[in-house]
Amino acid sequence: MPSSLQSSVMDDILNVTKQVRKDLQSVMWEYVGIVRSTTRLESAEEKIHELETRWEKFLFQRGWEPTMVALEACEMRNLFCCAKLVVSSALARHESRGLHYTIDFPHVEESISSMSVHPQSGTSSPFHLGIQTSQLVRFKSRVTDLCNRFKRRTVEHHRRHLRSSPYLSSIISSMLPFLCLVLIQLLGALGGGGGGPTGCKFSVVFNFGDSNSDTGAISAALSEVAPPNGETFFGHPSGRFCDGRLIVDFIAEDLKLPYLSAYLDSIETNFRHGANFATGGSSIRPGGYSPFHLGIQISQFVRFKSRVTDLYNRLNQSEKTSAFSYRLPRPQDFSKALYTFDIGQNDLAYGFQHTAVEQVIASIPDILSQFSQAVHQLYEEGARVFWVHNTGPIGCLPYSIIYDPSKPGNLDQNGCVRPQNEVAQDFNKQLKDRILQLRAQLSAAVFTYVDVYSAKYSLISEARDQGFVDPSSFCCGSYYGYHIDCGKKAIVNGTVYGNPCEDPSKHISWDGIHYSEAANKWVASRILSGSFSYPAVSIKKSCHASKNP
Repeated sequence: MPSSLQSSVMDDILNVTKQVRKDLQSVMWEYVGIVRSTTRLESAEEKIHELETRWEKFLFQRGWEPTMVALEACEMRNLFCCAKLVVSSALARHESRGLHYTIDFPHVEESISSMSVHPQSGTSSPFHLGIQTSQLVRFKSRVTDLCNRFKRRTVEHHRRHLRSSPYLSSIISSMLPFLCLVLIQLLGALGGGGGGPTGCKFSVVFNFGDSNSDTGAISAALSEVAPPNGETFFGHPSGRFCDGRLIVDFIAEDLKLPYLSAYLDSIETNFRHGANFATGGSSIRPGGYSPFHLGIQISQFVRFKSRVTDLYNRLNQSEKTSAFSYRLPRPQDFSKALYTFDIGQNDLAYGFQHTAVEQVIASIPDILSQFSQAVHQLYEEGARVFWVHNTGPIGCLPYSIIYDPSKPGNLDQNGCVRPQNEVAQDFNKQLKDRILQLRAQLSAAVFTYVDVYSAKYSLISEARDQGFVDPSSFCCGSYYGYHIDCGKKAIVNGTVYGNPCEDPSKHISWDGIHYSEAANKWVASRILSGSFSYPAVSIKKSCHASKNP
């Protein structure tokens, strides 16, 4: 005990320290138990920081000096250190493994769990058990060396500063193996194996797009998406033009995140892990099917970010914990987020309906110029990681095939409208060139260009081999004989139009324009792995995409 402090002061310090210890135990028990969540772990992190700051402030208000040592005080600091390491390690691991279960990441990380025991040619992973064992040996060697160096430096420090307290020195020396163990656990959580970059651990995603990725915006803002949309997965309409999940939903699943809430939806929304600004009918340029063109979506994002930042700065610490742990991203999340785009199809579709093909081609440079402006604006707001889908084979949509005025000779071997697909390919080539320009202009940003066109056309070409029916057929609505949108019914001359098919999973197209959940899942499984990306990088590692591939 420090002899310079009065016994009454020391009694106060001991009593407060005992209470702080109980408070810390309560925090760990309540927020860092066996069943965990990201929001509760983040709350624990803030509460531990507040508790430690308040305790340290009390010590020095009572005359405690930095050079003073006492067993109870050292134990309390060690407990704070261990608590923070446990919480930070739990936040770093985006999976559930062993005893502890995280509700935000309920699955085992497949890239780790699916490793084979024996080296086999042709397997998806080179990290068989022999390689993992070698990594463990190397890991153990490096940690042992690090701990030995840490121990030597610590002992030398105590020789210089703590000669008057041999008992404390012996306690600290005895704790070194435990500290090394904690270090090993922390490194294990942050490491991720050997060879190649680790995952980016995105916790926030912001999406911009049209009905291909709208998760409820147009349904909330203009007209509700009616049944049987949503029947396959959600069991009810979910604001999606699909029988179930969209590619953006499979992106969220792949990143172990909740599905994105639509920014325009005010009911049961949660923006803690991002927001979806995509709206059905949207285009890059103004003047298409929807008022919510890309420029409006970017303005909505800027407003959203500004309001979140302002609210964060005005709230006290306890209010921040409540608001930002459960419903909103934190200001620092915006620069670490993944920004995804799936937009441009409606610019072409609207052009095909109202102008000639030549005019659509001539409009592409201006469309992409406005896309570039949007990316520049996001970059100025702190966005750094971009995942950009090109546009799909619009000429293969059943709607396009039925209403295209072209002669039969304009259909390709898969029954798709060749001129429309050629325009889409021209759009994609120019989009890729724009991405290259953006890489050169925005030095701190990373871009992944995703060839959705090739993935979707591959599915259409292999439809029957993949278990689907004729790709020109669709499940919901009718364009034959009588036009009726999905979700509506009509009886004309005794014929009922609008009944959905019995098995949507057999159809590539859900309603003649949008893909079914089964098709979205098939496409997502290809593009998220990096097989159709430039550079070839999975979405989990897209923050490591080369700036100049």
